[in-house]
Amino acid sequence: MRVTARMAAEQPTAPIETAIDGDRIYWTEAQPARGGSATVRCWHEGRVATPIAGRHDVRSRVHGYGGGAIAAANGFLYFTDRIDGRLHRQDAQGKRQALTRSDPALPRHHADIVPDAARSRIICVEESHRPDGRVRNHLIAIADDGSGQITLLADAFDFVAAPRIDPTGTRIAWIGWFLPQMPWDSTELWVADLTGTGIANARCVARGASIVDPQWTPDGRLLHLSDAPGYWTLHVWDGTACRLVAQTEDLSAPQLRLNFPRYAQLDDGIVVAAETRSARTRLIAIDLASGAVTPIPLPFTDIQSVRRIDGTRICLVGLAEDQPPAIAQLEPATGRLIILHRGAMPAICVVQPEDVSIPADDGATIQAFHYRSRTAPSPPPMIVMAHGGPINQASAALSLTIQFWLESGFSCLDVNYRGSSGFGRAYRDTLRGGWGEIDWRDMVRAADHAVAMGWADPARLIVRGGSAGGFTTLCALARSDRFAAGGSHFGISDPAALLHETHKFESGYLETLIGPWPDAEALYRARAPIEHADAISAPLILFQGLEDRIVPPDQTRRMAASLSGRGIACEAHYYPGQGHGFDDLDVKIAALEAERAFYCRVFSIG
Repeated sequence: MRVTARMAAEQPTAPIETAIDGDRIYWTEAQPARGGSATVRCWHEGRVATPIAGRHDVRSRVHGYGGGAIAAANGFLYFTDRIDGRLHRQDAQGKRQALTRSDPALPRHHADIVPDAARSRIICVEESHRPDGRVRNHLIAIADDGSGQITLLADAFDFVAAPRIDPTGTRIAWIGWFLPQMPWDSTELWVADLTGTGIANARCVARGASIVDPQWTPDGRLLHLSDAPGYWTLHVWDGTACRLVAQTEDLSAPQLRLNFPRYAQLDDGIVVAAETRSARTRLIAIDLASGAVTPIPLPFTDIQSVRRIDGTRICLVGLAEDQPPAIAQLEPATGRLIILHRGAMPAICVVQPEDVSIPADDGATIQAFHYRSRTAPSPPPMIVMAHGGPINQASAALSLTIQFWLESGFSCLDVNYRGSSGFGRAYRDTLRGGWGEIDWRDMVRAADHAVAMGWADPARLIVRGGSAGGFTTLCALARSDRFAAGGSHFGISDPAALLHETHKFESGYLETLIGPWPDAEALYRARAPIEHADAISAPLILFQGLEDRIVPPDQTRRMAASLSGRGIACEAHYYPGQGHGFDDLDVKIAALEAERAFYCRVFSIG
């Protein structure tokens, strides 16, 4: 069966997030046929149900990227609804109660929900938007009786995340950080005593690195992941000091979204964690007492979430090279794996990737995944792909979009340019101050390598990316002549404008990627593709959502006008109602079909 644009657009996505309440396993999943809105599924006693009735969209808006939209405890499901902007509690019979009020003049978004049953409230992260444009992020408690009563717990940070209550209900831990740092740069781990009116005795117990995902042990110690050793590794705070539990590679991914745990504790003193090595993830068992690490074989190439079900079992989200994402239950002691739910997939012949190591200009090594087209003549036209972020990571997990390109006669090279996650802090930090230089040079070097290996036709190379990957794409086209065409999806063309227009979460990000403003103003201009648009001679197709609040549409309009004004083959597609990334099924299909048609015209492919 041929992979169509519709199949690619309808590909089952990985569950967005998970929550556990006894023997009930909840997860959220996107609904492309309903504009990308998210619903909740629940697995219980062998059946999958949809517990929330009526029109809803279970996603949070906190930090712009969301996450942390659901929690479950004591027979209740808690969730944020993007449609009415409120936080809700629903019982087992489906009776729903709003816990927050809706105020369009003062929008408040909530996420990272933690029930505090002892005090009849929930604790969560709140993001409030003021009429003057200011945004505050703080830790609050909300009464669970529907009164809307709010208690402020912590607001001394630019951002907070991961509130976690200890087993006795008397202490709380959380993560805080300040601009211009991102959570993968530097955060602080805090602990405080919980009271009925707030918190007391707040103290910072760890700082100086990227610290994420705190979890209390039954005996009151605090586990967390810190990249001080060079990778996000497991540490424990015993009330006095922090120590490293075991030396591993990355046990976390950049915390763009809230509440995505990648480890869970069992009752036998074992911590089960997802460890990423060179863009592939495996499951490992870490003995808290000895630090011994034991691999747990699983049929997944990527693991995106790990949660405790009970003392002997965990729930995980697993991705594979040839299967849709799965919600699975694992008993680590025996290795017994049960797939609870997996999305349907058409009967197609999947091309699996080859891991590639590419020497960079300075002797470093770039990692990529190479996909060979089964239908194209040799050497074929190749799409060299730049992921977004730029902190994200290209994965070997099944992508029907890549399979669509392979079926269309293109080979693909999915590049983890330096700055990508999954390779440790040093690889990630290479891009600090070097964005707009190192990334596009790595893309050119990857293309050169593909040509040298005979994988690609040197006259038919395409560079393609979205968001930060779109920036890298535009830089590569403006600063080199290696690529014969390009595709930018909501890509950044003017980082200086973005610095002043983007949302709070990333408002300081460019200071670490390029430099502090205004001292580095000349560097911003030197790196901006819009400043070098007159050097772009390759045909270019652009895609942009008109409701994009992260990369404003004007950036795409300016780039399109510059190229079209010089007679360069340029198409620009704008989509009303779409934001940073396309949610609507019809828009996804139309964009893919338009992009394929554009490349086929450029290279006279029938």
